[in-house]
Amino acid sequence: MTLHFRESIEELVRARTSWRAYEPWILTSGDLAELEKSLASLPPPPFGSALRHVVVPARSDDGTTLRGLHTYGFISNAAGFVVGVLGEDAYGLEDFGYVTECFVLHCTDRGLGTCWLGGTFDRSSFSRRADVHDHEQIPAVVAFGKPTALRGMRDRLIRLGAGSHKRKPLEELVCCSGKGGTGALSTLSPELQTALEAGRLAPSASNKQPWRFLVDGPEVHLYLHRDERYRGLGKTLGLVDLQRLDLGIVMAHLDLVLTARGHTCTWVVEADPPSFPGDLAEYRCTLIY
Repeated sequence: MTLHFRESIEELVRARTSWRAYEPWILTSGDLAELEKSLASLPPPPFGSALRHVVVPARSDDGTTLRGLHTYGFISNAAGFVVGVLGEDAYGLEDFGYVTECFVLHCTDRGLGTCWLGGTFDRSSFSRRADVHDHEQIPAVVAFGKPTALRGMRDRLIRLGAGSHKRKPLEELVCCSGKGGTGALSTLSPELQTALEAGRLAPSASNKQPWRFLVDGPEVHLYLHRDERYRGLGKTLGLVDLQRLDLGIVMAHLDLVLTARGHTCTWVVEADPPSFPGDLAEYRCTLIY
């Protein structure tokens, strides 16, 4: 079974925004079946990590709100949450971000609003709902529902604080190997430029955009440009490495755009990767297309 999109991936990437306030909507058994079908159609994780997703409705059939699903006031009236459960794998967080973002874009394609939650939810309450075992963890959950016509004040303030409308230009994120820096973007194929632009527009925790791309012929090497203050905060709060999850989201954007244009995408981890010039970026993986 394959996940199908009605709109182009580029349009969906531009249309997707984090939405935190929703119209009241009680999921029916048919709604739940459709969501389960979508989850069953998600592509396999690029690095084969063990992961699964569980749909948790925010309300029961009689309209009562289920207790214990705490998002600390960041989400209002979500119809439900998709809880991602991850095992212990070396590239598990990248795989998790990749697969879950495919579901997020599928929701966008169906007119639903979504919001990634990496640090603003109570993991213990969601763990009970998802029957998480000792060797598993919940890196993040995705709230979903029918978005309100207008954003609430809280949502607007959160977006303003995160700088959600601001993105680094591609020139700051991409290096073309052998071209002496980032000035050779115009020499790349239009489809690769489109894919990289889709990567640039990917969501990330606090809008840090912690990714860098080194293009070398038919290969795109991906690196993490870490914010050490953010990593320290994550350790203090007991969070997973959310910037690796962010990289997985970018991987999905690149892959989906290039696949839609007829390319066969393969993800590998090279034993001796090139360094990102003039940067302390950490190599993570390579896309061969």
